[in-house]
Amino acid sequence: LEGETTKAGIVTMRLWVQKGFVLQPHTHPTDERVTVLQGHVHLQVDGSSHEFNQGGFYLTPKGTVHSVRALEESLLQITVQGPWGVKMVAPPTSKP
Repeated sequence: LEGETTKAGIVTMRLWVQKGFVLQPHTHPTDERVTVLQGHVHLQVDGSSHEFNQGGFYLTPKGTVHSVRALEESLLQITVQGPWGVKMVAPPTSKP
């Protein structure tokens, strides 16, 4: 909708996801502001679970490890400060 993720400045985008979509643990280099325009999503962050329906809003501070799962088909509006991206985080491994 606005800006480019690879350049400095405000970026606003919309993401349409199917029911069951999962974005495994990851971080972002800048704060992420998400508004649920339609649907229902589950956010896992800092060991806490949160659910957001249509009209719900959450802020994920930069560097915060989080994951997202769509509980139904959903439309998300995401606003960030560019440059921006997604860095996947490997799950912890258990040592014998």
